[in-house]
Amino acid sequence: MEIKYNCVYDLFADSASNHYKKTALYCQNEKLRYDDLLSFVNRVAAFMQKFGIKKGDKVGIFMENSWEYIVAVYAILATGAIVVPIDCRVKSKELSFILDDSNIVFLFSSDSLRNIVAKSIAIHRCKAIVWVGNDIRGIRFRQTIKEDLEFKRVDLSLEDEAFIFYTSGTQGKPKGAILTNKNVLTSLFLVKNHINLREQDRVILFLSLDHSFVLLFITILPLSFGASIVLHKYSGCDDLLKDITLKRVTILFSVPLIYNQLVNAEINWLIETFNKLRLLVCGGSAIDKNIAIALNNKFNKAKFIEGYGLTESSAIVSANPLNKPKFGSVGVPLNGVKVKIVDSYDVELPSRSIGEIIVSGDNVMKCYININTLDECRVKNGWLYTGDLGYLDEDGYLYIVDRKKDLIISKEGHIYPREVEEIINNFEGVKESAVVGKELNDGYEEPVAFLVQSSQNLINIDNLKNYLKGFLANYKIPKEYIVIEELPRNNRGKVLKRELKQMLKKQSGRV
Repeated sequence: MEIKYNCVYDLFADSASNHYKKTALYCQNEKLRYDDLLSFVNRVAAFMQKFGIKKGDKVGIFMENSWEYIVAVYAILATGAIVVPIDCRVKSKELSFILDDSNIVFLFSSDSLRNIVAKSIAIHRCKAIVWVGNDIRGIRFRQTIKEDLEFKRVDLSLEDEAFIFYTSGTQGKPKGAILTNKNVLTSLFLVKNHINLREQDRVILFLSLDHSFVLLFITILPLSFGASIVLHKYSGCDDLLKDITLKRVTILFSVPLIYNQLVNAEINWLIETFNKLRLLVCGGSAIDKNIAIALNNKFNKAKFIEGYGLTESSAIVSANPLNKPKFGSVGVPLNGVKVKIVDSYDVELPSRSIGEIIVSGDNVMKCYININTLDECRVKNGWLYTGDLGYLDEDGYLYIVDRKKDLIISKEGHIYPREVEEIINNFEGVKESAVVGKELNDGYEEPVAFLVQSSQNLINIDNLKNYLKGFLANYKIPKEYIVIEELPRNNRGKVLKRELKQMLKKQSGRV
């Protein structure tokens, strides 16, 4: 793909210049126009330059969602520094790891997180901390946008590093994926063309900004092409639907956890009649096929499409075409992105054969920070090994089967937990489930199901077992059922199956 911009900041500056009087951000009772947004960005960038921040420096953002967060992102990019978003739910030890691992020299932080920052042993690395909020101590963000300093444009290229996104760390410590300007710009243009983003579109933003999917596609994407963002503080589906309707939102990017709630939410006639939604996009993790169909029927004026990506691929690999989606699939690889399904020997498999998904394209990350070993870097000969299992059908549509590390190796054959979970979740009384492998003495595993009950109904285990016999081979049916109050999740909302496996080990006395 030919890109005429050298960096993400240049694309935004061009968009702001072309739409300078238009509202860029709707923030509760305030509006921020494109010209004001660009002015704030350049003032904050000039303030950072006064502190010596230069091209290649790492700058952290440890903040709750706000318009200041968005300004900080673009200001960092404007200086040629590298944006390091940090999940605002981490504690001091985790914060210290990221500060140290990426050598962050300047930090933006919310006042509400001051205690966590203060207890971080690596905070001494920072030349300065800019605080957002009402506390009067230290350098205030509002102060930085008032100073009359000259911003000096920086010469940047497509190959320069722009972001370091830390993975969620479901297995050990998180790893920082380095994305270049070329990586990010490639993804932005691919998604823009795929969903036919329009200047009149309004995208609602309520998910945490530190996630690559959220920052790149719910934030940077609309601002790069003259669309608008509605900032929303999520407190439940009712308020979300109300804001979607009142603010005339046209595109909802979200994750399965939220869509699962929306499909069960009551929609009054006002919301049903007056909402302007034209597109529902699901990313982050796979969604149940039945939920996707129900959402498409419920919001019948909008199209529901599921996509697939990971931080290491600049948050996108494939998405369903608007004119021909296949429910249960994550769509076709976007233009210029190559996808192959390979076996454990890296041999490409034919259609409908399950193997590891590998990806190649200009969207694939440069590398992980501070990780050089081939086994850990995940990029080999230009191909990103995703760790996800899936297959391509005859039309080139991609289907996600499971995570490679979650595959259950039983004596009778391989078991894909997601297949079992989707069937269990349709049984009366089951709110959600997670299936993991329990280690046996012979080295094989057997499936065990963890169940969360719905508030209305209790689960009849005997009836559930009989129900599963109608859908699954005997070896795939869980041998044990454990009812728990809730499934353990990481900060992204993904189920931590390693914790469930640890519970099983403790029960069997293996730990």
